[in-house]
Amino acid sequence: MTLNVKRYCLTIAAAIIGFYVLDFLLASFGVALPGGMSVYLPPLIAAMLEGQRHARETGVPLAKGEAWRVARPMTLWAVLVQLVFAVLTLLVLMVLGGGAVLTSLAQLSPLAWIFVVLVLIVLTFLFNRLGLGFGVKGELRAMSKAK
Repeated sequence: MTLNVKRYCLTIAAAIIGFYVLDFLLASFGVALPGGMSVYLPPLIAAMLEGQRHARETGVPLAKGEAWRVARPMTLWAVLVQLVFAVLTLLVLMVLGGGAVLTSLAQLSPLAWIFVVLVLIVLTFLFNRLGLGFGVKGELRAMSKAK
């Protein structure tokens, strides 16, 4: 399977923006999205779409170990896209909230931040792998029913 990096990254970016908008709209009704949703669902959605595309183009499931192999670069790209959005969000919050944002971020020690980031990277990898499998299997099932 060949990863279309541009499509994958744009899908993640669109999903992140969509979750920002959804979170803003729900906040006006006093409802909040679960914290991890905007972190894990964008890579899962993008991986599922890439898996579906693979199934449509080839008509065959992924070779053994292929999903794990492709999930690695997907994770790298997902982390980079999410990092860009995290920095942009932090900058906006700093402009709107002043130094309060940095004060609250400084509550965690550097070791705790490293642990949090590593956990997020591992979970992003697993969600990419899961999304690829779901996308390929779901699309192949849909194609077989359509015949």
